[in-house]
Amino acid sequence: MDDVKRVTHGALRVWYLSLVLLALLAAWAWFGDWWQAYRLGLMRGGWLMVGLAITVGLIVVIGILINPDIFFSFFAAFHGLFFEGDSWLFLYSDTLIRLFPIRFWQDAILLAAVIALGGGIALGLGLRTK
Repeated sequence: MDDVKRVTHGALRVWYLSLVLLALLAAWAWFGDWWQAYRLGLMRGGWLMVGLAITVGLIVVIGILINPDIFFSFFAAFHGLFFEGDSWLFLYSDTLIRLFPIRFWQDAILLAAVIALGGGIALGLGLRTK
């Protein structure tokens, strides 16, 4: 459980740091008179997020409808980034797997992709000049 807590705290630190850097960059852009270039960068980042969200969403949908092994491979590769070896694997008889089966994670990741898609579209379209 300590690994999960460590990874979660590390991810939150990265998230907070990225928000602070984004705010500092915005202030620099505002006072440095390159605000339009900054907004264009945010818009492009929004469209990049749309592409990423569509890709992840397609992986999940294909995993649900066509071949569950595709999603499991994606899921295993994702966990391989954050955990050493097979420490994240559980037995099917474990309580955690019974509480959160693979279908739960498919739905959760699909919902996260939909939220990211909405945020990317909002960022991509919402910063246009009038």
